[in-house]
Amino acid sequence: MNVSELYDLTHWITKEIEGTQIPQKYQALQTIIQQHSQPNQQRQPFESQKDDLIKTIRAVPLGQLTRDQIYFLSHLGISEAVGEDGVTIIEDLLYKNVIDVATSATKLQQIIQKIRTFRVRVKIIYNIFLVVIIFTLTPIIINLN
Repeated sequence: MNVSELYDLTHWITKEIEGTQIPQKYQALQTIIQQHSQPNQQRQPFESQKDDLIKTIRAVPLGQLTRDQIYFLSHLGISEAVGEDGVTIIEDLLYKNVIDVATSATKLQQIIQKIRTFRVRVKIIYNIFLVVIIFTLTPIIINLN
């Protein structure tokens, strides 16, 4: 992946992952599922959180990305949290391959942790770009004066 693809990916992530609040939607679903695993806790329905998350992750436009950008997302474990792969994982966790509610909550927490780690890495990459741009432009600006 070239530098411009990586830079474009940082903006895509800001818009399509953070801007659509995917991490928060995963967290909202995980919180309710976690409550279901606790004994003597009132169980509240989680359909609206699940439906909201699925609608959002299904709409993530992975087709806008290059093959290398998708590979990068996959390498960091993020591509499985969005798009149809993400929908399949959610449906498997909640309906198809449910071992128990606590396991589902734990697996959702693992996805959330991957997203958090990924977001930190992307912010670091973006900040590195800013530093490089500043150091690249500084001599030009000084020479203009």
